[in-house]
Amino acid sequence: VRKHRYDTIVEGIGLDRLTANFLKADIDHAFRIPDQATVHMAHYLLKNEGLFVGSSSAINCVGAVLAAKHLGPGHTIVTILCDSGQRHRSRLWSQKFIKDFGLQWPEPAQVASLDFLSGTMKNTKTTGVKRQQEQPPLVRPNQT
Repeated sequence: VRKHRYDTIVEGIGLDRLTANFLKADIDHAFRIPDQATVHMAHYLLKNEGLFVGSSSAINCVGAVLAAKHLGPGHTIVTILCDSGQRHRSRLWSQKFIKDFGLQWPEPAQVASLDFLSGTMKNTKTTGVKRQQEQPPLVRPNQT
């Protein structure tokens, strides 16, 4: 029995509805990110930056790169590396789990650069999220 509409290696995502914590959020776009891009990003970050991250951090980084490409030059993109790879050894960092899930275990050459995201950018849908106009933003300008 599946808990969510979308099966994903990233725990805690895959819902196809807005949850209460997003009801007041001022969201312009959302990306659907393939699991393969998340796996590649985790390996890229370890190989190139020395960061051993979990699946949430990896998918956040994919989203940050896609947002930067979507917005173009002159914007500041911020993300959070919220989990270590230590607790993801049995899923994201398990070659057997990744292959059993139908994904490819990245070769070192595949994660030498962010080129693996070029296909993701073409195949990733940018979903416009309707803002709730009657709700004020969480933080207003000139508020501290």
